[in-house]
Amino acid sequence: MTINKKASKESEGIIEKFNIIEKIVKMLSSYGYKKVLSALLIFMLFTATIIIFTNQKAIVSRIVKEQTAAVQLNNAKNLEFRVKVVNPRVDAILYKLLVQTGADRAFVIEMHNGTDNPTGLPFAFGDMTYERLRSDSTESILNQYNRMNLSAIPMASYLCKNKRFFGTVEELSTIDLKISRRIKINGINFIGLYSVRGNEVEIGWVGISFQDKKPKNISNSEGCLLDASQRLSILLDISNNISAK
Repeated sequence: MTINKKASKESEGIIEKFNIIEKIVKMLSSYGYKKVLSALLIFMLFTATIIIFTNQKAIVSRIVKEQTAAVQLNNAKNLEFRVKVVNPRVDAILYKLLVQTGADRAFVIEMHNGTDNPTGLPFAFGDMTYERLRSDSTESILNQYNRMNLSAIPMASYLCKNKRFFGTVEELSTIDLKISRRIKINGINFIGLYSVRGNEVEIGWVGISFQDKKPKNISNSEGCLLDASQRLSILLDISNNISAK
């Protein structure tokens, strides 16, 4: 009895399969292969649209997470590259500057956009990111020149336009009185600055400072500072170092 029931169910299954095949054959003969395939394609597209629409939030969330993870990974690689590759090379450039020019201090100021205004226009800030001193008797000022609002510093606009400055604190005061007074407090009487420019934008400035008002071989110092600026422009522009990472 049990065997007959199983055989009966198997027969019904086979008949159903044949019925489906028969319906497909009739459909193809009635409407043609192209129309049936077109209808099938439309049905698949419609189904896919419904699936995407009903799962839109999950799909968007997944895309955002993947993009965020990619950005974080890229930032981590860039940070590692700065620490392991850029930092020691910049330090070597600044040390060479000290030796060549006899300056008391060599430094780099980098620009960045810390925050935006309500329309999305970024503010311009500057940080002294690197500093090398000739002797232990020279006081470090690295932490005193962070997050400087460059929009409020006339010297920043001057350098963006003229690319360089070499002169005494008194000469600097005719351009930017506040900055001249500030660096005077740090024991600086003569300063040299040169623009560091990447492939497309201004990156910042490299500088040297002296306690003496009339440093020796200042013309040679200008050439050394220009050379340092060119070397730094390659190191500090990440677009130049993508293949090296």
